[in-house]
Amino acid sequence: MTHIAFPKQLHVFIRDWLSSNSVLLRGRDDNVVIDSGYVNHVPLTLALIASRQGLDGAPLTKLVNTHCHSDHMGGNAAIARAYGCTIAVPESDAPLIEAWDTKTLLLEYADQSADRFVVGEATANRERAARGDDRAEWEPKELRLRHESQKTPRMARARRARP
Repeated sequence: MTHIAFPKQLHVFIRDWLSSNSVLLRGRDDNVVIDSGYVNHVPLTLALIASRQGLDGAPLTKLVNTHCHSDHMGGNAAIARAYGCTIAVPESDAPLIEAWDTKTLLLEYADQSADRFVVGEATANRERAARGDDRAEWEPKELRLRHESQKTPRMARARRARP
């Protein structure tokens, strides 16, 4: 197995099998967590973020979701309460979070739950029409995160309808 050494400013929190992992990006002025995992893992997620490998007493500026499925946003509300940080979600997901329709968010479908949270920032979605795929990009000062979005049933229907 190859060991990859990450820079000390980046830490990946791996919980257990079939769980979303979280990434902590530490900076001089800002600290950012990407994805918060399942609601059932909130105590572990908070402990990992607060740990010596995590923030170790430093403030959290922002929590960013790559997309809003339960395994990526389940801990958002608890992290926002604990750290008072802004939550950023893809702009296509922002209205779904604001409406908090558990069917549209696939929470009911997947037999999952998440505590309601407030979107503080909507990150730009950019279509990659030439390649025919959907991608969301988030570009803060020093980081560019690109995530292939997971398809919701609505997206799947739209794709099937294409010639």
